[in-house]
Parts: sequence; C-alpha cells; structure tokens
Amino acid sequence: MCAKIRNLTLLLLVITLFSCSNKKETGTELRLISWNCDNFQLSLDTLHAASTFLNAQNPDILCLQERPHTNLVRYDSIKKCFPSLPYKVTNGREDENLNVSILSRYPISNVKTWYFTGTYNKMIQADINRDGEMFRLFNVHLQTTTSGGTLDNCIRRYRQSLLLLSEIKKSAYPVIVCGDFNDIPLSYTVQNLLTNLDDISFSCKSSYQKLGNIFKIDYILASLEWEKVHYELIPNSWSDHKIQKSILYYNE
Repeated sequence: MCAKIRNLTLLLLVITLFSCSNKKETGTELRLISWNCDNFQLSLDTLHAASTFLNAQNPDILCLQERPHTNLVRYDSIKKCFPSLPYKVTNGREDENLNVSILSRYPISNVKTWYFTGTYNKMIQADINRDGEMFRLFNVHLQTTTSGGTLDNCIRRYRQSLLLLSEIKKSAYPVIVCGDFNDIPLSYTVQNLLTNLDDISFSCKSSYQKLGNIFKIDYILASLEWEKVHYELIPNSWSDHKIQKSILYYNE
C-alpha cells in the first residue's frame, strides 16, 4: 500500500511539473499593471522616474488612471516614455485630471469610452488581440469621494458599477477589469461586480497611501478564464496610490 501511495505521489508531482512547464512554453501569461498615477504630480521628473520603474517591470498592458490633461503634462511625452507598449488609447474628451489610458504590447481595437453623468470620472474599453487570443479590457475610474458627499458618491459608484456590469455581460471575450474603484472590498459597488468576476487583486493590504494607509480601493477583476499567478501592491512616492502589478494566466 505504501509503495502504491508513493508511486501515485510521484505521478502527481510529474503531472504538476509538466503543467507548470507548459504554462511557460505556451507564453500565455499576461503581465498587467494598473495605477492611479495622480497626474504624475504634474512633473516631467516624476513621469520619467515612474516610467523608468514601470518599464523595468516589463508589462504587457499598462492601465493609467488620473492621467493629467495634455496641457499640463503632454500626452505625447507620456507615450514616448513607454516605447515597448506601442498601442496606446485614451479618452477622446480631456477632462482636467481624471483621464484614463491603456498602453499595450498587443494590438487594440473596438475602443469605447463612457463618461459618467455629472462627474469627470469615466471608463474605457478596449479589445486586445494577444497573438490571436482576444480579450476585453476595462480601465475604470469610478466616482471620486469628495468631502460632504460620501453617501451620494457611494450611490453614484454603485450605479456606475451597474453600467459596467451590463457592458461586461455583453462581451464575447474573456474580460479583465482594473482601475481605481474608490470603494472598499465589502461595498455594494465591488460586491456587485464580483457576481460575474473573480478578484485577482484579493489582498488584505491597502492600495491608497493616504488617510492612514488602511483603505483598499484599487482592484483587478477577471472572468473565470483567467487565473492569478501573481499580484502585489507596490508603494511609491509618485502618487497617493500604490501600483497594482499582476501576472495572469489564460486558461483556454
């Protein structure tokens, strides 16, 4: 009996090692970084320092929230800082400092932007063609909380999440949603989205570096076709938000 158990254990070990080896050989891992860059502090020095660090992480996709208005930090300057991500899209209507951008190693199509009512917050959609595999990416920046309007902003975020969820359900492709949700994990906003998606960013650590560094408000969610390989939150001095760095594996 002991010999049979030992042989079965060895067989399972071989299968596991073979599966891990196949993951690397097929190249189906995706490196995704999502970050509220806080306008790069309206500084070219901050942009250059942050982009040097981000490029060293070798992302396949970089999603930025709070990209500054091009009159403050030129969008062309930002694009030039990421030469390894040649496919770049952003919202067409520039709004003060709450712009969103997607920078990708892979071709992008079917780009759409939603401008939430009564606010500069927004979300952008893009279909990514990764070597013939299509997936749909949403980069979102949900309603910002301002002083004196906490309940109203919670309601706005929940309604925005309903719009996002309706768009997710329309997708013919696997989905990834990332960004600054401005809400905590147990909120109606986040829980509503988790009815259709897994929380790749599940963590007890905070993502917002101010207010005592105790709040998690940034997320990466994905449909069931995606498996988390790695996720971390990276503190930095360039923004009030930590950098979300993830590696996802696509289960065909």
